[in-house]
Amino acid sequence: MNPNVLLAAAAAFVLAGCASTPPASQAATDEAAQADAIELSGEEKAMSTEEKVAAYNRQAQSEKDQLVCRREHQVGSNFRKTVCYTRQEMEEMRRAAQDEMAKRGRQTPAPGSN
Repeated sequence: MNPNVLLAAAAAFVLAGCASTPPASQAATDEAAQADAIELSGEEKAMSTEEKVAAYNRQAQSEKDQLVCRREHQVGSNFRKTVCYTRQEMEEMRRAAQDEMAKRGRQTPAPGSN
């Protein structure tokens, strides 16, 4: 097969991959993607993240649907990023972390049992 055809096909695949959008699950936790996903008026665009979260929480159906935002260190970076989760998502993550720690605790051999 002609190497130029292979090179052209590979370039087309690379460019197509760059043009794709991230999955919705990744965009849900990204503050910027959340702001882009919602039609914002000029006044709402000028609001800070805290003001946007407060406005969202006033409209939330239940307490578990309210957003909680915090600044977290990103792995491999000294910078912090604001991430927002619903109270229900935070509770699920807390339980998963506790379950994982409990599972690891059961797998740890007792001291001196070598």
